[in-house]
Amino acid sequence: MHKLAALGDSLTMGFSSGAIYKTQYSYPAMIARALGAQDSFRAPAFDIDKGSTGGFPLNLETLLRMLQKDYPHGISPVRFVGSLWTINWFMHSVEKFWERGHWFHAEAQPFNNLAVLSYTVQEAYRLSADICAKEIAHPKNQFFLFDQVPEFPLYRAALATLASKQSRVTALSRLEQLCADGGVENLIVAIGANNCLGAIIDLSIKFSEEADLYRQPHERKCNLWLPRHFEACIVELARRIRSLSVKNVFVSTVPHVTIPPVTRGTPPQHTHKYYEYYTRPWIWDRTFDGDIHPHLTGNDMMLLDEFVDYYNESIRGVARDNGWHVVDFCAFLDSLAYRRLHGAVSYRWPSGALAALAKDGRASYLVRGNAATLDTRYIELDKEEKIRRGGLFGLDGVHPTTIMYGLVADVFLDKMKEQSVTRVDGSAPAMDWDYAVSNDSLITSPPPMLKDLRKVLSLLSGRVYGKILFSVLEKLRGNVS
Repeated sequence: MHKLAALGDSLTMGFSSGAIYKTQYSYPAMIARALGAQDSFRAPAFDIDKGSTGGFPLNLETLLRMLQKDYPHGISPVRFVGSLWTINWFMHSVEKFWERGHWFHAEAQPFNNLAVLSYTVQEAYRLSADICAKEIAHPKNQFFLFDQVPEFPLYRAALATLASKQSRVTALSRLEQLCADGGVENLIVAIGANNCLGAIIDLSIKFSEEADLYRQPHERKCNLWLPRHFEACIVELARRIRSLSVKNVFVSTVPHVTIPPVTRGTPPQHTHKYYEYYTRPWIWDRTFDGDIHPHLTGNDMMLLDEFVDYYNESIRGVARDNGWHVVDFCAFLDSLAYRRLHGAVSYRWPSGALAALAKDGRASYLVRGNAATLDTRYIELDKEEKIRRGGLFGLDGVHPTTIMYGLVADVFLDKMKEQSVTRVDGSAPAMDWDYAVSNDSLITSPPPMLKDLRKVLSLLSGRVYGKILFSVLEKLRGNVS
C-alpha cells in the first residue's frame, strides 16, 4: 500500500518564488519524510536542467542571485541598461529550455504527488494530457522581455505530472492507478485556492458562469468562482474519490487569499481588518494613486474572504458526508496574518522549528523567546543583509518558503496523529525541522540585493521587476500565451 499521495495545486506541488524547482521540499514530501516514506514518495522533477534555469516557469530567487553576481554593488541608474540585458538573457534561456527542451519523460508508475500549479477543483478530474499537449504544440517565439515566460505553464506542468503515454489521463485517473496498485493509506486533497486567487492577481473580479464548469482553463475568463459553482466541483471530486481504495483522506480548507503579500493594503483602514485599497506590493503608500494604479477595495477583499468561507463550508460538508478529516489551513494562515492582526499573531511556533532555527547559525537571530520573527509580509532585509520582516512567503508574494512549507506539513501531521497514522515502522511521525530549515536558501542565505528592495523597486517603478513578477503570476493564472 502507498503510504501517501496528494492532489492539489501549486501549494501542494511545492511552488515558491515563481517556480517549482526542488519538489523534495514540498509539504507533502516533508510529511512523507516524517512518515519514513520519503524513498517511495515520488514527484515529477523540475530541476532536470541542473539548476541553470532554477526550475519552472521562472525562479525569481535565481534571477536575483544572478543580478547580484553581475552587479554586486546594486543596480544604479548607470547600470540599469546592463541589468536589462542580464534579465533578458536569463528569461530567454528559461523560455527556450521549457518550451523547446527535452524535459518530458513518460512514467509507467504514477507519481504520488499529483498536484499541479494553477489547478482549480475541476482540473483534477477534467483536464487530460491530450488537451495539454494540443495547446502547447506550437510555442511562439517571444522577444519582448516581459513576454519571455514559458507559455501555458499549467499545461506544461500537468504534462510533467501526469507523465503518461496514455493521452486521456487526468490527475484523478493517475490516482486511480495508484489505488489499483495496492491502495493508498493517506490521501491529501488540498485544492480550491485558484478558484479565487485570480481576482487577487488581476486586481479585478470576474465571476464564474455556469458554462465555466465545462470549460478548460484557456477557455475561461472568470477569476472568482461563485460558491454554488465551487460546491458543484468539490462534490463531484468527492464522488469520484469515494470509489477509490483510500483509507484516510485529509482535506484542506482554502486559505484566505487576501493574506499573502502579493497584494498590499494601503492606508487608511476601511475597517479594523481591511484597508481602503489593495494594490501591488511594490507600490508604496506615498506613491499610490487610486486613479492610476490597479487596485481592489476593502469591500472587494471582504467579498473574497466571504467566498472562501463559503468554499470551506462546502469542503466541510463533503468531509462530513464522506468521513474525511479536515485540516484547517485557513485558520492556520489566519493566525499568522501579520498586518491584519496588527502584529499580534496568535500562531504558536513548534518547539522543533524554533530549535532548528536556533541551531542554524545563519538563522538563529530569527528566534526570539517562544516565537520566530518570520511573518507574512513581503520579505525585506536590513543593512546587514538579515531578514528585517517577512520570510514566510517567497518572492512571488503568493507561495510559501521552505520553512513555511514545514509549518504546513506540521499542521497536517497534527491531524494525522489524531487519526493514529504512524510511520512505516509503526512509530510516531517525526517532523525533520533541521531538514526544512537548512534547505531554505531564501531564509538562511537571502539574496543581498533584497536589502535595497525599496530602492530597487522605486528605481524600476514596477516597470521591470514588478512587470516580471506580474507576468509570471498572470500566466500562471490565465495560461495565456
